[in-house]
Amino acid sequence: MNVPLSALSFDALNDRWVRLIGIPVAVLPFVLLTIAAYGYNGRLVVLTIVWGLVSTTLLWHLLLWWVVKIRMEYPGRPNTGKRIWKTFGGYSLFTVVDQLFETRTLYLLDPSGRIPEPIFPDDYLLPIAMALFFVVVVGSYYEGSYNLRQYRQAVERAEAVKKNQLLSELARLKNQVNPHFLFNSLNSLSALISEDRRRASAFLDELASVYRYMLQASQRPLVPLTDELAFLDAYRYLLNERYGRTLCWQIEAKAAAYDLLLPPLTLQILVDNALRYNSLLQSAPLTITIRSLAGNRLEVSNLLQRKSVQVATQGGGLGQLAAQFSALGLPSLYIFDNGQTFSVTLPLSTQRSTEINVLAS
Repeated sequence: MNVPLSALSFDALNDRWVRLIGIPVAVLPFVLLTIAAYGYNGRLVVLTIVWGLVSTTLLWHLLLWWVVKIRMEYPGRPNTGKRIWKTFGGYSLFTVVDQLFETRTLYLLDPSGRIPEPIFPDDYLLPIAMALFFVVVVGSYYEGSYNLRQYRQAVERAEAVKKNQLLSELARLKNQVNPHFLFNSLNSLSALISEDRRRASAFLDELASVYRYMLQASQRPLVPLTDELAFLDAYRYLLNERYGRTLCWQIEAKAAAYDLLLPPLTLQILVDNALRYNSLLQSAPLTITIRSLAGNRLEVSNLLQRKSVQVATQGGGLGQLAAQFSALGLPSLYIFDNGQTFSVTLPLSTQRSTEINVLAS
């Protein structure tokens, strides 16, 4: 995997001050080691400082590039073990090569002639050991910072899920006591009582099923598609009694998709969206199609029959649904509108507990 240097800004960890302080601190022991081994010489000390700063800066940024590369390959808490082994393995290799080169170069550049030609491995072991110790300390800081940030982000996502659930529950409560829906349902029930008591009884049963599902919806962030389709059967019954032959349905969900998950009341939101913005006429009934697609997806679509009177956009709807999918860590909705057909494609999840998966990521 190629990782450009520009990717450093992606995961810099706000470490500017760490580098500004850490690089001189890393160089200081080598300066003291040089003075202790070869005596004080101004030009040699200056060379050791300058060469140490240059080589350590280059090594530090090389290691930073490496840690970004490994994090991109092994992200998240589940990959911590692999990430640590790969990261510190690369650290060790780069550091050993750097110290071999740095020690040899310092000998070649020595203006005082005090440094003898280094003998392998004796003259390299101490600098390598010192460098590896410091790299382990700095590497532990970066890995610890990364895990801490991952944890904070997971907590924020979990809180976003809870917040969105509360907002969704509030919206559901509004839907549950929606005076228009309740008024229309009671009107339909009243008409059926005088016309056909058996149909009125069936209508009342389906109305109770709809409200029962709405009341239970807030208890789970995700529900199986089969539950949503069962709810939709009851909801369709109410709508069919109201709209009659002006509303048609095509349900083509495959059994393999029944156990896949989605947020509760998703289908109701999409059906209501279609009813809100489209005309329903005897001569041109509105057909709502719901079908499962390959790749764990569900599509809800209809031919556009826009109302001649513009409908004011209210809160909730597709925007709220998209926010709910995002907060649950699910892929985004795909909305298609070519002027003739309107469709929303939903990702269906295999996760049994979104919140647990968020905290484990």
